[in-house]
Amino acid sequence: LVALIEDKQSPHRLSAAQTLLRVDPKRTEPALQAIVDTMANPKWNRAEEDRVMQMLRQLGPIARPALPALHQSLEQTKSSRNIRWSAMLAMIDPTDKNSSMLFLRTCLSGKGNGKSGVKDQLSALREIEDLGPQAKVFVPELASLLKTEKDAKVLINAAYALESIGPAVRDALPALETLA
Repeated sequence: LVALIEDKQSPHRLSAAQTLLRVDPKRTEPALQAIVDTMANPKWNRAEEDRVMQMLRQLGPIARPALPALHQSLEQTKSSRNIRWSAMLAMIDPTDKNSSMLFLRTCLSGKGNGKSGVKDQLSALREIEDLGPQAKVFVPELASLLKTEKDAKVLINAAYALESIGPAVRDALPALETLA
């Protein structure tokens, strides 16, 4: 598997990296390199993007060393799915040093331009919901949103996001109870 992952011309490189992660989750370095190399290719496709997302979700915070390269790659591609990527990268490194976390917090706050602010807010909430239990890093932001937000759609989506996270939302329960 490692030889296949190291072959930069192989169309099966990401599949091999994903398999290696499933078989031996401690062998992250070859998989991270395959992810970074794939994202550096300006012609990467949607199927590869989905596979990279799955692998990053599986790796979680272990993928932190690859963040600079991932951020650089996304800047170059100008992905139309910036909120999706920001949610994933913020989950990997939820600190204020991570520009993706700061961007996602801005989206969650709804402080965008007019209608795009609510649109971005709802998109961010859906992406957090899709991350499921791994999105527990967003519980403080979601709890705060429940206390301050007035828009019913946003509140419902925040509740769905918290539901998808599961037991880690204990800190947000008081804010949820005020909605009942």
